[in-house]
Amino acid sequence: MNTSLVRTLVGALIGCATATLGTAWANTISGVRVDPAAPEAGKPVKIVIEGQASNCGLYVDYGDGYSDNIKIGDREGTLPRELTHAYAKPGHYTLKVVGKKITTRLPCDGSAQASLTVAGKPAVTATAPSTGGAAAAATCPEGWRLLGKVARDGSFRCAAQAPAAGLNCPGKLKSFEKDGVIGCGRAGK
Repeated sequence: MNTSLVRTLVGALIGCATATLGTAWANTISGVRVDPAAPEAGKPVKIVIEGQASNCGLYVDYGDGYSDNIKIGDREGTLPRELTHAYAKPGHYTLKVVGKKITTRLPCDGSAQASLTVAGKPAVTATAPSTGGAAAAATCPEGWRLLGKVARDGSFRCAAQAPAAGLNCPGKLKSFEKDGVIGCGRAGK
């Protein structure tokens, strides 16, 4: 048997396998999409991070002061990845996605960004009393209300607002609202 031919064939097979595995296991961010393209303040925006990745980390900067570190993997999910985010105020924002090392995950390759213009009026805002430093602002999205007070560290909670009118219930059932839950039920139950 010709050893030169065997070496050439083995080298070609290894080269093909390496090229195939390199493509199949690429951890690359290729783009980011926002839906709707012109969202309203306080309403959720669907963000799709496009690419091919199965084991890496990435950083999302929403452009409004909020960000997320995201692990990509078997337990956490792969790319493409869908996220949601609500922009509290109208304005022009640049959403950026870049690879970042997170714990044991190496950074995803590549980066992407999208520009969006948020329309509408700002969500309801409450301000904590000043304690010598800057006042903390709490922003609840449309349809939600501030629950309690804003803490000194700026933490707060929002609860869904009860509808202006009760539900239209069938038959002898009555509309009710209790502890942030609405529904139809028998009177007194």
